[in-house]
Amino acid sequence: MIALTGALAPGALAVAAGGEGDAAFEVTRSSVAPKHAYFAGRKPATLRYLFRSAGRPRDVKVSVVRVGSGRVLAAWRRRDLAPGRVHRRAWRGQAKDGVYAFRIASPGEPMFPAGRFRLHGHRYPVRGPHGTRGPIGDFGAPRSGGRVHEGFDVTAPCGTPLRAIRAGRVVRAGYDPSLYGHFIQVNARSSRLTYFYAHLKRPATARTGSSVKTSERLGKIGLTGNAAGTPCHLHVELRRSGRLLDPEPRLRGWDRYG
Repeated sequence: MIALTGALAPGALAVAAGGEGDAAFEVTRSSVAPKHAYFAGRKPATLRYLFRSAGRPRDVKVSVVRVGSGRVLAAWRRRDLAPGRVHRRAWRGQAKDGVYAFRIASPGEPMFPAGRFRLHGHRYPVRGPHGTRGPIGDFGAPRSGGRVHEGFDVTAPCGTPLRAIRAGRVVRAGYDPSLYGHFIQVNARSSRLTYFYAHLKRPATARTGSSVKTSERLGKIGLTGNAAGTPCHLHVELRRSGRLLDPEPRLRGWDRYG
């Protein structure tokens, strides 16, 4: 019987009958962590498992399926794995949110379910207590000179960590003294979306041209640029193929699990 949770400490292994001659294959321990993983994130969903097969090495196939449809998203096969040892397999995910599961199999043996996890394509950018500026910080709010607010403002104590909403490539990072202060812009991976973060306390930690992972720390929330006299806040802009979008509905959704 498979155990979906529990310590992965190798112990005394009993001999099972059946399967390939006298070398029956049985998964005795498995676990998946983290339970909430992020597409191209810092901590990919990682399966750890242990099996027994009467002391004989076995070929083992590990796959990832989408729960509900059963669609296989990834599969790996390793030859002559030793029983009684902890083995690992990580998956960095794909762009579609949902519940996924690892499966383990060996030729001639039943498929073993090895644990579920939830995958998210985005992460809320503020790591800590946060709020909003109200109507003045909303997308489209009027600004001086006839312009309008092109993003959404998330308030948080100055110095609160900023993390990447989604993995991608930094297309620009710098300092704008009259408006944005310290800023960074990331073109999202496997997406037409672009994320722009402004009013950072100090220069962003990632440079132009570098790749970042989902949830990677990009800097700290501050008051640089034209944010003096306002609460400490992060200005977030969101574009699809260059066209401005209202970030607030998406931010609200990501905040539910961020």
